[in-house]
Amino acid sequence: MKRLPIADQIKNNGHTPAEPSDGTVWFQTFSELHDDPKVAEARVREFTQERPYEPPDGVDRRTFMTLMGASMALAGLAGCRRAEEHIVPFSKMPEGFVPGRSEYYATAMPLYGTAVGLLVESVDGRPIKIEGNPDHPETLGGTTSFIQASVLNLYDPDRSKAPRKGGQEISVEDAWKALADIGRDIRGKAGRGVAILSEDHRSPTTALLIKKLYETLPQTEIYRFEAFGRENQRTGYNMAFGEPRDVSYDLSKADVIVALDADILGNESNPVKNSKGFAARRNVEKGNMSRIYVAEPCPTVTGHGSDHRLRIQSRRIGDLLKALASALVAAGAPIAEGIAGAAPTLSETEKKWVEAAAKDLAKAKQNGVIALGNRQPAALHALAAALNHGLGAVGNTITTSLLPDLVIANDRSEGVGAFSQLIENLKSGKIDTLIILGGNPVFNAPVDRGFADALKKAKTSVHLSSHYDETSELCTLHVPRAHFLESWSDVRTDGGLHSVVQPLIAPMYNGRTDAEVIEHLLGGVRTPYELVLGTWGKILGSDGLENAFSKVIHDGVHLLPADQVEPETTLELKASGVTDGLREVAPVAGEFEVVFAPDPHAYDGRFANNGWLMELPDPVHKATWGTVAAVSHTTAKKLGVESGDIVEVTVGDRKVSVPVSIAYGHADDSITLPVGLGRKFPGRVCTGVGVDVNQVRTHNGWYIAGGTVKKTGQHEKLAITQGHFVMEGRPLIRTQTVEQNKADPTWGRDYVSEKDGGWARHPPLINLWTEWEYKGHKWGMAVDLTLCTGCMACVTACQSENNIPVVGAAGVLKSREMHWIRIDRYFAGKDGQVEGLDDAQAATMPLPCQHCENAPCEQVCPVNATSHSPEGINEMTYNRCIGTKYCGNNCPYKVRRFNYFNWNKDIPEEQKLGLNPDVTVRFRGVMEKCTFCVQRVNQGKIAAKKQKDAVAARQTIRGIQSACMQACPTNAITFGDLNDPGAHLEVEQNPDARKPVGELAKLGRAYGILTEINTRPRISYLARVTNPSPDLPPPTPVGLQPAAEQQHHDEKREH
Repeated sequence: MKRLPIADQIKNNGHTPAEPSDGTVWFQTFSELHDDPKVAEARVREFTQERPYEPPDGVDRRTFMTLMGASMALAGLAGCRRAEEHIVPFSKMPEGFVPGRSEYYATAMPLYGTAVGLLVESVDGRPIKIEGNPDHPETLGGTTSFIQASVLNLYDPDRSKAPRKGGQEISVEDAWKALADIGRDIRGKAGRGVAILSEDHRSPTTALLIKKLYETLPQTEIYRFEAFGRENQRTGYNMAFGEPRDVSYDLSKADVIVALDADILGNESNPVKNSKGFAARRNVEKGNMSRIYVAEPCPTVTGHGSDHRLRIQSRRIGDLLKALASALVAAGAPIAEGIAGAAPTLSETEKKWVEAAAKDLAKAKQNGVIALGNRQPAALHALAAALNHGLGAVGNTITTSLLPDLVIANDRSEGVGAFSQLIENLKSGKIDTLIILGGNPVFNAPVDRGFADALKKAKTSVHLSSHYDETSELCTLHVPRAHFLESWSDVRTDGGLHSVVQPLIAPMYNGRTDAEVIEHLLGGVRTPYELVLGTWGKILGSDGLENAFSKVIHDGVHLLPADQVEPETTLELKASGVTDGLREVAPVAGEFEVVFAPDPHAYDGRFANNGWLMELPDPVHKATWGTVAAVSHTTAKKLGVESGDIVEVTVGDRKVSVPVSIAYGHADDSITLPVGLGRKFPGRVCTGVGVDVNQVRTHNGWYIAGGTVKKTGQHEKLAITQGHFVMEGRPLIRTQTVEQNKADPTWGRDYVSEKDGGWARHPPLINLWTEWEYKGHKWGMAVDLTLCTGCMACVTACQSENNIPVVGAAGVLKSREMHWIRIDRYFAGKDGQVEGLDDAQAATMPLPCQHCENAPCEQVCPVNATSHSPEGINEMTYNRCIGTKYCGNNCPYKVRRFNYFNWNKDIPEEQKLGLNPDVTVRFRGVMEKCTFCVQRVNQGKIAAKKQKDAVAARQTIRGIQSACMQACPTNAITFGDLNDPGAHLEVEQNPDARKPVGELAKLGRAYGILTEINTRPRISYLARVTNPSPDLPPPTPVGLQPAAEQQHHDEKREH
């Protein structure tokens, strides 16, 4: 990277920032690191190279002109009258109802093998926005991208709209009658030949009904199946302690966290709760930062947020864990010596990593935690449980609990082994009636067991599902399943907290719940509400049940008084169970290891028809709209492939072809395949998107398999956003260690030029006109890069709140994605670095509109469509915009988005119900961007005016949150009034409270980006601080992420 004086940079559009004197530079793409001229060109352009008019459906100019001419000729035949519309008034206004006013209801969502407490916004009876419940002790207001996007699943036009029998649509009454007939039949034979297959449902009501069914029909077989479940962890605890217990982490108590192939901040365990705990211990100013060690095969959200990340094959995690056990004994931790057997052979780097982690864990004792990923074998989970037990973590940083329905004698049948037994029973005829409650096992079950063929042998098969999918097509009866926003149900988190799931809208397509189906099979007639109330009568007691139940519904969680909370069960370690289990672990053989992971867009396939998630860049590759396999840079060179090349993956005698992306930080001789896309059912979003990698996922290699990988010579253009909207300027992201931060607390301020081998501060910049005096509110934002993990929850929350459209893969390939926030990912490296790029250190930066005080966009708009409000918000007046794009060309942050087409024109009627009525739906030819959620600001100001006194009004103003701030699970984003007069008093009175934005902006590590051009951005970034071990070298600078390399090396890729 060539460095230029600041004057020359501004004059010549130089793109290279001045960097620390050690030669480390932060960059987004490999081409940027090596001064590719295309990057320099991209930096000075806001838009990709202009093209002639090109409609999204591929209609060429000649066809367009032909159709246009015919349309003009026939225009007179259409007449001139407008379509008639009718306004139907309420004959009687419902009590307490105000049209257009948002109402909020507490509920919960089962996901990740646990449940998440939520607060859902409803307008005129339509749920439109999902938030975390701030009163839920585990959620604390946070969410994830999957949770945010689940509201779009409610309005999915491809949801099953009617029951089907033998593939033919039938009425709801006929379906219910058919289900009643099945119930009479199975009751008549006491459950003989009957099996229930459910998901990891987490519902106490469903658990009680399953228990009742088993007690009534004792010959019924009960199975549980998840494509990415917790069965290995529960089985491991059963080995170690004699009980199949669930594990919940409290990272807010953890001084040291060791995550082994465990994406605990991403898609495993309870990521919202874990992220909140993680953030609580990464407070730089408090000085109590935790230390995080991560060992994993593929880069994850958790790895990006760690202090020390070790890339290692997933099949070698067992060696690392055994070595950690030996190192803990050597460090003096109270671990049973020899429990893991002889220490395996490790590389020198791995040894040092293990020794440093063990030293810190032994020192932390009960404040340490070892988290093992779900895909690791049960015996390794038993060993991890034993180590945590020895440290004293169980009962402190780790709590355990039993699932209610796992106490049923016959309901121990979970996991791939039990599922294989179910298939054998179907094939042999032992099971002739199968009731499937949710899930899609035909799509994501082990392909070699032949579940689809076995299902066809069943005389009677019922599938309760939201879509008429691959499994439904093979069942004799399909019943539409209610969305959780349409359901009365309940859930229990892995931490033992109970919540009620309440409906916010009547079932749109007569969907039914799991509990309702089981009740009907048992011959009962209770409604879902009555079923749930009956369960909670046992939890709350019969005295005052209605009032107590109403309180739980209102609060969204049932919290016991402190004197009624049961103490953590004392677990007695069975060392022989651990050692015996470890001897049974078979090594994964094969030239390559093939690792299966949840798809970042579809999870296990359940979100595959969700357009928001399909277009959401995944945290690793920044890929959209497709399946992308990950390999390391070293492995890619060995195979002779680049990003976008298609490789053939072989496991046993099964093969699948998938495009590959080079993930710097990935383990060598390993490939990660995301499971969830390549669906066969006709969804208008997911059809033709991605690859079904389940074709090579067998029961013996369910999570980790041995196989081969070879180049096919084919190539696919990947819709990847890394490298889109690149900026020029000085250091945009800044990092430092906690010790360096203590030595110089003001190091994060605006350093832009080199002086005497170090950084010098930029001279003061002045305006050419009188400063605007903000006498009222002055809105601003602060983003803490230490807390940001790049999870993308803020991006989806913004899309949901602001009616941001989906443009499809073709639009993304042209850099036309419409997200108002982008997550820029940077990597640390050296000028011209080529080797050593696989040891990745990455950092992320959320980038919305900066709402500059001296906004370049405002100065060039010929119609004043973009302007500055008296409260400092850079506003857009959509009906004034004429689409010159001058503002976009003049924005140095590349945050403005232009509507090349009317993306909302073809939105299905169902999805229109989910649009936010407080935000204008934009149309073709209009520019749009972040508005600081001005609709929320105005609502808060109106609410403040209604308060009785100034103190209450100020508290109301302090409660205003932007959508991104509210969704962020790590509290990395803070929005508020920079002119808040009492902010410093709030901090003084409650030091543990979240600091307001005005106080954060005053911190020594707060800085603005591109301040050298005097834009005076209203967003302050808090420089990233890490807490590395003194016994390990600082994280090695890295190269680029695969997506970016593909973008700049593929000559066919459009810029």
